Parts: sequence; structure tokens; C-alpha cells
Amino acid sequence: MQRTNVSSGLDQDTAVGISRAVRVGDTVRVSALGPVDEKGNLIAEGDIARQTIACFEQVGGALNAVGASLGGIIQTRVYTTSLENSKKAAEIHGQIFKVVLPTGSFHIVPALPQEGWLVQVEVEAILDPKKAA
Repeated sequence: MQRTNVSSGLDQDTAVGISRAVRVGDTVRVSALGPVDEKGNLIAEGDIARQTIACFEQVGGALNAVGASLGGIIQTRVYTTSLENSKKAAEIHGQIFKVVLPTGSFHIVPALPQEGWLVQVEVEAILDPKKAA
């Protein structure tokens, strides 16, 4: 099977040896992405809702790069730094996925990889959700 790797273009990803997304066959996995812009700068400091939306926008971009979409997501993993942040991230998740309804989990962790991150999102998707029906 063919493998396609998608890079974020950030030096930090190369330094630690990860891809933003990897597609093998009809399956796509997207690395845990945080609330940063294309240059790696923090987005929406202190605003869990905006940070969660920013993470899912990045996920959508990574999926699009390999021919997939948010509609093909079959599992999400959301990492937050507090119960309060988890509840707000879950609310945003529910708005985004009210039709798709992927499997998912929410994890409260003591810290995330960069200062100011309140949330980080990781997903698995398939290319054409209609084929899986």
C-alpha cells in the first residue's frame, strides 16, 4: 500500500521525527495538533473555545492534504489541562461532529507540549465515509 506523509513545515516536527498526518490506503491518522498558526505561534491565548476550533481547523487542513475531510473522521482524542477546559472542548466537539458522531475520548493531562496550550486534538479518519456504510 502507498504511504503519504504530510508535513506541517515546522522545524519542530522534523526534529522529533513526526508527520502532521499519514495516509496508508484509505486510512488517515493525524498527529495531536495544538492551537498554533502556520508559523507555530499560539492562537487565542486563554480561550479554550477558540483554541479547540483552531485545532480542528488544522485537522481539517491535514485531512484535506491527503484527500480526506472532517466528515471521514472515525475517532477523536482531545487532550485538555482541566475538567473545565474538557467540558468546553467537548461542547465545541459536539457542535462540529453532531452529524458525523465519531468515537472519541477526552483526556485531562497535567500539561501540554507548549506554553499556553489548553487543548490538543488527534484523529483517525477514512477517505470516503460512504464506502464504509
